[in-house]
Order: sequence, then C-alpha cells, then structure tokens
Amino acid sequence: ASLQTRFDSAAKPVKPLLQKVGVSDDLWKAVCLGLAGKEDGFSRSNDFGFLNPRDVAAFVEKHKGSAFEKYRISLAFDMCHAACGLPPVMKATATTAGQPAPSTPSTVPKRLRMASLERTLS
Repeated sequence: ASLQTRFDSAAKPVKPLLQKVGVSDDLWKAVCLGLAGKEDGFSRSNDFGFLNPRDVAAFVEKHKGSAFEKYRISLAFDMCHAACGLPPVMKATATTAGQPAPSTPSTVPKRLRMASLERTLS
C-alpha cells in the first residue's frame, strides 16, 4: 500500500488503542509532553506511529516511571506503528532478524545444551 493509504488508514483516534494497552491518561500526557512538547500532542494513531522509533526508544529509556510503564509505552508505539503498516521495532515486541518468534519452536542454542550437559554430569 502507498504511504498515503497507510497514513489515511491509521488516522484513527489513539484513545481506544491506549485503553486496550492500559496506558493511563497521566502516562499518555507525559509521553505527549516528552515527544511532542505538549500534553495533547498525539490524538491519532498515525501521529504517534510514524514517529522515528529512535526518538521513542530514547524517551522510554529516560522515562522515570516503572518498567511496566515503559513496556506499555513501547507496546502502544508498536500498536500505532502496526496501524501504519509498519513492523514492530521496540525491544519489548520485535524479534531479531533471522530469529524465530518467542512462541516458535526452535533448536536449543549450543551454550545452553553444554550447560545442561555439565549439570547432568556433575
């Protein structure tokens, strides 16, 4: 889909998405203030979803809140990012290129096998 199509399709109110993810009004105001410079900076999913992921990651890193709040900010960003037709990029939700998704069966890394063998032998 074209950029215009993706932008237009993501031009929906961000509030329902924030409620689904569990971002409180106070936390959202802090996000808007930190990234947009005003408390009501992002009202649509595409406003937040098309931000540079590095800017969002830098904000999350310096945010003084709990790890749970940081996770919720990251999840909200990736949900908005996905609404814009873009893949997840935040640490909490993205998979490393070439790595299986966490729920995908995979082979056990060699180090883990060796550590298990060591424990068995001792």
